[in-house]
Amino acid sequence: MKHESIVKSIEAYLCEDPVSFHVPGHKNGRGLKDLAKLDVTEIPGTDNLHHPEEAILAAKNRAMNVFKSRSTYFLVNGTTGGNHAMILASTKPGDKILMGRNVHKSVHTACVLGDLTPEYIPPIIHPELGFPLGIQPEMVKSKLKKNPDIKTVVITSPTYEGVHSDIAGIAEVVHAHGGLLLVDEAHGAHLALNRQFGKNAIDCGADMAVQSTHKSMNALTQASMLHVGTESVDLNKLEMWLSMLQSSSPSYVLMSSLEESLKDLEGSGRTKAQTLVVAIQKLRSDLKDQLGLKSLSSSDVEPYGFTHDISKLVIFVDDAENVADQLREHYAIQVEYATADSLVCVTSIYNSPYDFERLRLALIALHVKPHQRIQGLTNYPEVQMDLSPKEAFYLKSKTVTLQEAVGLTSAEYVIPYPPGVPLISPGEKITNEIVDLILLWRAQGHSIIGMKDESLETFSVID
Repeated sequence: MKHESIVKSIEAYLCEDPVSFHVPGHKNGRGLKDLAKLDVTEIPGTDNLHHPEEAILAAKNRAMNVFKSRSTYFLVNGTTGGNHAMILASTKPGDKILMGRNVHKSVHTACVLGDLTPEYIPPIIHPELGFPLGIQPEMVKSKLKKNPDIKTVVITSPTYEGVHSDIAGIAEVVHAHGGLLLVDEAHGAHLALNRQFGKNAIDCGADMAVQSTHKSMNALTQASMLHVGTESVDLNKLEMWLSMLQSSSPSYVLMSSLEESLKDLEGSGRTKAQTLVVAIQKLRSDLKDQLGLKSLSSSDVEPYGFTHDISKLVIFVDDAENVADQLREHYAIQVEYATADSLVCVTSIYNSPYDFERLRLALIALHVKPHQRIQGLTNYPEVQMDLSPKEAFYLKSKTVTLQEAVGLTSAEYVIPYPPGVPLISPGEKITNEIVDLILLWRAQGHSIIGMKDESLETFSVID
């Protein structure tokens, strides 16, 4: 149904009494009080985000204590802005940067902003379940040995599916090389609340990490935190970039919601976290016993050197995208996203046991079946870089058919969304494999962003 305004569309959705297994983490307002009255600006007594001396400084210090960081910064334009700031503060134009191939698009766009050339590490793909796991320390070590000039490494951990890389092991490798380890920890703001969620990157030795507090805690959408863990980071340079990349009129509503999240992070959320863990464990057991459904767990990834955050509920089902549509249409249950063979539910401490019971009953009513793996939807093909991202960004482009694009240089991003990880970026050579994946996604009805042609029939290439 179409609505005449943004507000009416949201109100119509909320009238369904929906169950939220997606971001934001406050779950339709359960984890927040009314903050609209807090929408003020920099006036005497309210402090200044870019030069905190009073209330904002006190909140910053609280966050530093919670996360045991050298410094913590409140962000009002999400982890995207935090990724940009920490990367630009750690590099100079012309540098090479080592990054996981499965990093978020904001890491790729930072290469355009900073005139950086990426060197990729392809993530380990689970041989049976078919989705990306993460990066192993030896993979980083091998790449740095071949590229001794690289001094900045960026990885994503945990992933969208909740898979943790060995941050401590990677940090040891990077620091031995004399470099900085930056972690996109967007899905990890809640980790300190329960050992079954995993460990914070800062605790494991990362130099910097950015968390989307709005995704798994109760901050409002776009509210994130950037944590600095070591003395190797130039705080003055970082703060300059933050002031340039963020609004000079930051939202006090967003900042207040970040401060609100500290209440649970400081201790009261631990009880809620344990309740969440019990509810997830019960649901997983019930789904296995009653429907034969498998859910992702640490036992699936530990043989490859990874761990899993139990709060990311990944359920493998046949025809998952259709199941997700049915859950939304008939049972008012919204999952975070669905692949061809899995439902990804982002839970938080603000989900109730009743939410999980509704999901269980709905899956039983839908007679869902165990997944049949569909190959190819989560592959990250190797790419050849013809031009740096910045060079490609500013060059003239032309439009050709998908088939004509093979062998040419991409002038645009191709980004399956979610989770927002580019299949190919500007400056990279287009291959038959990439075109085949686009055709497969188009046939499957997947959402692709970045391409100028929304019908996915043509490609923008360097002229």
